[in-house]
Amino acid sequence: MPIWTQPKFGRVIFIDRSLASKRLPKLLERMGFEVELHNTYFVHDEMDDKWIPQVSARQWVILSGDKRLSVEPLNKEAVRASNAQVLLVTDSNSLPEQWAASIIVGRYEIQRLLDKNPGPVFIKIGKQAKDHVHIAKEHLWSKADGATPTENTDPVAVDIRGGGDGHSEDQAGADTSEEKAEDKDVGKE
Repeated sequence: MPIWTQPKFGRVIFIDRSLASKRLPKLLERMGFEVELHNTYFVHDEMDDKWIPQVSARQWVILSGDKRLSVEPLNKEAVRASNAQVLLVTDSNSLPEQWAASIIVGRYEIQRLLDKNPGPVFIKIGKQAKDHVHIAKEHLWSKADGATPTENTDPVAVDIRGGGDGHSEDQAGADTSEEKAEDKDVGKE
């Protein structure tokens, strides 16, 4: 009987403590993803700005549900300075099977966006068809943050959402006020 295997994803996914379920890594590994876990390398309460550069130096992609990675200045700077690539799920309260399904279904788009945006980058992953494959580019650092963006160091935020709505990247980049309100609600943890 032949053994069927999934194609490799091509990148190591480092799952941080916010998504530390045993089911999520097992599901992803079964589908051809190489996965590393936060607790294998770091203590549970390791400061984000300490582990982000170490993970990025290994050229691993960070998978997290922790919005503080993209909003707290110290964490944003760690992502920027280390050219980290962060897959950020829209919440950390959903079942691991839901996130595994979103990542597995979106694997080729995620891979394309990672290849196109070497870092620093945040790629937002949603779990519903209406928001699963969507590209939105925005600068995460503003003058209010005390940073001076340059052409080569500006991070890119990219949303993955889908459903085959046929929007071009430019059209998909325009968030509606309803979507922005949803994002604000999700970020309140």
